[in-house]
Amino acid sequence: MSEVDSSRDLSRERFIFSGEQVAKVSWIQDANGRFFGENPSWTDRTGQSVDDSYGLSWTNAVYPADIGLVMQPYINPTGSLRRSFVRLMDANSGTHKWVEWIIMPMTQNDKIEGWYGAAIDVHDKVLAMQTLEQQKQESDENIQRLLERVDQWDHENRPYPTIVLGTASILMRTIANLGNDAIDSGLGEIVLYSEHNIEINKSLVDIVAGREPELIPANPKRIIQRAVEIFRIETFKERPVKIEIPEDVDFIQCNEGSIYVVLRNLLNNAHKYSNDGSTIVVSATQGGGEIKFSVQDEGVGMPKEDLDKVFTQGFRIELSKAVAAGRGIGLATAKSIVESHGGKIWVESEPGKGSTFYFTLPEFHDELLESNPNL
Repeated sequence: MSEVDSSRDLSRERFIFSGEQVAKVSWIQDANGRFFGENPSWTDRTGQSVDDSYGLSWTNAVYPADIGLVMQPYINPTGSLRRSFVRLMDANSGTHKWVEWIIMPMTQNDKIEGWYGAAIDVHDKVLAMQTLEQQKQESDENIQRLLERVDQWDHENRPYPTIVLGTASILMRTIANLGNDAIDSGLGEIVLYSEHNIEINKSLVDIVAGREPELIPANPKRIIQRAVEIFRIETFKERPVKIEIPEDVDFIQCNEGSIYVVLRNLLNNAHKYSNDGSTIVVSATQGGGEIKFSVQDEGVGMPKEDLDKVFTQGFRIELSKAVAAGRGIGLATAKSIVESHGGKIWVESEPGKGSTFYFTLPEFHDELLESNPNL
């Protein structure tokens, strides 16, 4: 035996011994990656006999999606040790399990004459890594959802300092120019604002926290009237608003604070995207076991292709970028709230002819409530 052959055999024995000590799986292949003799530890691990693994039949023990990876060293040999993670059949469990696949070339005169192979069991480690990666991904997604909700919270609450300041200004002008009745009216508006903001903020906290809304029977007429009253104060009573609601409209079951958020978003959009002095119409009709709300404006309108996009977070109406600022969050929030109540929301619009936003909520029937119109 030559000195070179002796050195190769010693390298092989050291490599196989190392592989067996760690994984109990090792083998030898020709230059093309074919098995040509007995590989006992391979047989013990995979359950393949010598005949079953002969030639390239050994690849039948490799998970199908990983065969291309284990064949790479033989297809594109580099003359260096190669490592990869693949799934190999485990005869004891009858399933493929993760191993670290190690291939070392046998070379002579810079020519690859064969390969030494070993597989180290890393199945539990890989599963642990996958679990950690999944948890990280879920954590990242939760953080992103939280950031989006915080952004919604910021968007919904940002107007309130201005609102309070505006109301105070109205009250100051009232005190200066009018009598006690006007002062009482201004104070009443502040009280109304305070009550409304408490209700709105509670609902927004629930939205940010991802909690299901607390639903109670409510009168749609009262909700619309109050929402419009708040809107008139917010806009300093500069925008005409017409309310159209039948006297006998049925109750709905909802979270009132959340529905105020929806109506305020729709009213604010109507205000932003229509000309000063034009009329906004707010209405409610019933039929088919539901109450249909609508907010109609005489504004710029939207092209047909944008109608399904307006409820997507971040979408902006191109026609109105110059006249209205914002981040496109309000309508996405409104859609989420309506759908959480079992309703649906949509818009009908034409460029230059204004827009009408609709949303529905299920009716609620209770004889006691319906007999008391003051509720």
